[in-house]
Amino acid sequence: MLESNKNLKTIVILLGIALVVFGLIYGGISLTQNIGKSQKVTSIESAEKKMDKLYKDITVNIIEPRKGQVNINPPDLKETLPDISKYPPQVVETTSSFIEIFFH
Repeated sequence: MLESNKNLKTIVILLGIALVVFGLIYGGISLTQNIGKSQKVTSIESAEKKMDKLYKDITVNIIEPRKGQVNINPPDLKETLPDISKYPPQVVETTSSFIEIFFH
């Protein structure tokens, strides 16, 4: 019985030490993560986090692709694109800012 109490006390002490060490390491990393980085780098990281949040609000609608004829060797790259007036928007705009991507 005495030895099991001693083992339990040792385990509790080791767990306490592990938690303190983890807290110190986590706190040190959190406090020093931007040291040595330029303002531009930290701004890029902030922008990426913001973009990730905005990306979650984007709804993607995939429609059945339409086939069209494409000239492989055009004299002008613009000639390869079909007339945009033949392809009306596939979504109803709900805000003043929306985007529809057309590619082939």
